[in-house]
Amino acid sequence: YQYSDLNYGTTKREAEQIAVIYGYKYKIPLTVIRPSLVYGPGSLVRKIMFTCVKYGVFPIFKGGKAEMEFLYVENLIAALLLAEKKEEAVGETFNITDGRSYQLLEVIANMAQVQGVSSRGLPIPIALGVLAGFCVELLGKLMGFHPPFSRSAVDWMSTNRNVYSCEKARKLLGYNPKIDLSEGIKRTVAWYKKHRLL
Repeated sequence: YQYSDLNYGTTKREAEQIAVIYGYKYKIPLTVIRPSLVYGPGSLVRKIMFTCVKYGVFPIFKGGKAEMEFLYVENLIAALLLAEKKEEAVGETFNITDGRSYQLLEVIANMAQVQGVSSRGLPIPIALGVLAGFCVELLGKLMGFHPPFSRSAVDWMSTNRNVYSCEKARKLLGYNPKIDLSEGIKRTVAWYKKHRLL
């Protein structure tokens, strides 16, 4: 089995479908939680974003105006605890986010400010980004490593397809995310620096 973003998304959907089927068949109380992009202390996967911003090489497509959802880890934990306690959550599916979407430039600006750098990203044409993503994916497949950049990353950073509403969680679970992007990034950078990862 070789990693690909397509396989990743497909297996997540299939796992959710299997869980729902078994929950219904065996009468297991089941709640589906769909977190958006999770970040925070302990997240080594997301460190590359902070590192790229630090050195001014975070790729920017279409002016960085694409919107996306982020989710600080403590907000996710709060949502999970609410879902575990609320009977209303059984049999339901919830998108969990920080409560609002962010433009990519806003995310990069926050990361840069907290790290004390002036980086605003590196503007790149989409065609060049797609080509670079393909090359990195191919190299990862040949050498057996998880590609840090891919064609789907270009899509993620250039479209608004990654915006989800968590209103259902607000209404049924009483979910109210406490930590916004600015505070979440401050805590994350502090953790990375504490462990000498930035």
